[in-house]
Amino acid sequence: MAQIWSEISALVAQFLSAVNTEARFLALRRLVDRLASQDPEQKRWRETVLDVRQHVEFIGREIDESGVEVEIYRSGAGKSGGQRQKLATTCLAAALRYQLGGNDHGVPMYAPVVLDEAFDKADNEFTALAMNIFTNFGFQMVVATPLKSVMTLEPFIGGACFVDISDRRVSGVLLIEYDGDRQRLKLPEHAREEAGVEAS
Repeated sequence: MAQIWSEISALVAQFLSAVNTEARFLALRRLVDRLASQDPEQKRWRETVLDVRQHVEFIGREIDESGVEVEIYRSGAGKSGGQRQKLATTCLAAALRYQLGGNDHGVPMYAPVVLDEAFDKADNEFTALAMNIFTNFGFQMVVATPLKSVMTLEPFIGGACFVDISDRRVSGVLLIEYDGDRQRLKLPEHAREEAGVEAS
């Protein structure tokens, strides 16, 4: 791994030190050619360089409210796909909270997180879990999602709108009322039925 990082550092240094545009272009071109190569050795290099799991390892301890250690995580090894999703989401939310929490590392005052179709392929259980994690860390979520995920997201919604795009040129927005007492969007029943069909 150290060799790969030294190669990348050398390429970046060469690129930055090149005085003329032509030399910079050639340095960048060599890197792009290497990344695009179908040579087996270069493919292995590319996969190693681009797979972040090869570069980062962490150990995390999960501690419950009473201070008892519940679990130790070693980069997600030995965990199921769902457990790894939960771990990755928790790490992402914690890292954002740390960066945005201010000097006292408290709850961010204004910390919107924009997710575009983040839950498109996720099941309802993971969607709710992820939203709970981000909410508990103090984030305001802005989520663009297909209709099938809307019912799972309803308890977390403070407002909603429907965006329609025609011919990839004309778009329109329709605001949807939200019933805060029932924690539901005021959707016609046929829309709920369609969303249920899409989700199954």
